[in-house]
Amino acid sequence: MNLAILADLFKAVAPEDFLSYVRSKPIGKYARRLWFLYEFLTGTTLRIDDVKHGNYIDLLDPDEYYTVIPSRQVRRQRINNNLPGDRRFCPTIRRTNILKDFEESDLPERCRKIVSGYSPELLKRALSYLYSKETKSSFEIEHIKTNSSRTERFITLLQLAERKDFCEKAKLIDLQNSITDPRFSESGYRLSQNYVGETVAWQKEKIHFACPKPEDLPDLMEGLIALHQRMERGGLVRCGSCHSRGLWIRFPSSVRGRER
Repeated sequence: MNLAILADLFKAVAPEDFLSYVRSKPIGKYARRLWFLYEFLTGTTLRIDDVKHGNYIDLLDPDEYYTVIPSRQVRRQRINNNLPGDRRFCPTIRRTNILKDFEESDLPERCRKIVSGYSPELLKRALSYLYSKETKSSFEIEHIKTNSSRTERFITLLQLAERKDFCEKAKLIDLQNSITDPRFSESGYRLSQNYVGETVAWQKEKIHFACPKPEDLPDLMEGLIALHQRMERGGLVRCGSCHSRGLWIRFPSSVRGRER
C-alpha cells in the first residue's frame, strides 16, 4: 500500500461520494479501513457517527506488512492503527518473499558465530580499517578535500553510530556541522533545494533523485523523528511469528546541500 498514492486518490474523490460509500457499509472492515485512512491522510473529519459496535481490526495485515506493536486503538472506526508513523512521515513496507527469506536467514546470529572465532585484537584492527575505508569513500563521493582532523572526526562519529541516538533535530544538525567546513555550518534544516545526481557534460546534470522541498522539511523531519521515538519506546516491527528491532530508514537530505 502506497500512502502517497492513496492520499492523491482521496483528493480526487468528492467527500460526498466517499461519505456515501462509508455510510453504505459502516461496519465493513474495508470501509472502516478506507474511512480511517481518508481522515488520517487528508486531515478531514467526515460527517458520520463513530462506530459503536464490532471488533477492532488491524489496519495493516501483519502477515503482509511490517507493522508496529503495540498498535494504537482508534475508537472512531474501531481500528488498530499499527502504522509505524503518522501523516507527516509513514513508510509502509510489504513483507515480500525476499524479505521473509532474509528474516529466516538470521544474519545477525550467523555473523556473531563467525566473529566469535577471531581474537578481539584482530576484530578491532579490521573495524579500524573499515571505518577508515568508509570515511575515504564518503568524502570521495561528496568531492570533499579532507584532512586528518576531519577524517578523525568522521571516524569517531561512525564508531558512535551504534551506541548513540542522533535522531533529534538538534543532534542531527550538530552531527552535520561537526563534519562539514565551518563556512557551511547550518543552524537548522537546509533552506535551498538539492538533489542527487551526476555531471554528464558541461553544465548538464543527470538527476537521480530530487530531495524534499525546503518548505516541506520541518514537517517531514518531525514525522520521521516521531516514528523513530515510537519504535524506541517499545514498538517492535512485527514479522509474522518473530519480532525484530529496527526499520532501516535513510534520512531525507535535511541539512546537507547538493549531493552528487
